[in-house]
Amino acid sequence: MTDSPDPAASPDLTIVVPVYNAPDDARACVESVLAHTAGDYALVLIDDASPDPRVRELFAAIGRRGLPHVTLLANERNLGFTATANRGMARSRGDVVLLNSDTLVTAGWLDALAACAASDPRIGTATPFSNN
Repeated sequence: MTDSPDPAASPDLTIVVPVYNAPDDARACVESVLAHTAGDYALVLIDDASPDPRVRELFAAIGRRGLPHVTLLANERNLGFTATANRGMARSRGDVVLLNSDTLVTAGWLDALAACAASDPRIGTATPFSNN
């Protein structure tokens, strides 16, 4: 599998979630994204060579769901958050939302973030506040 995006198949929005251990948090994150995100988007999950075997099990379970907008990648060695995030962002041809794997999104999350980013052409990045 190549890390290059397929411009013909890529939506304008890619959600990237680097994962290192914490499979329960990552599972909750993915489920919240799937439950509360509408529209045309890609979800890229990247296992950053987690030593916890439950992360591989989680990715296998997600893969069995056959969700066409979800891409599962695994680093051969631990690259760290920044390099792993960059790997995921390089797959996008449009806007990117970078989520920590312990993030729980709620209804309307993406619309609110997109509205903020689109509210002024000088905005290049938007970062929401957290309640954690």
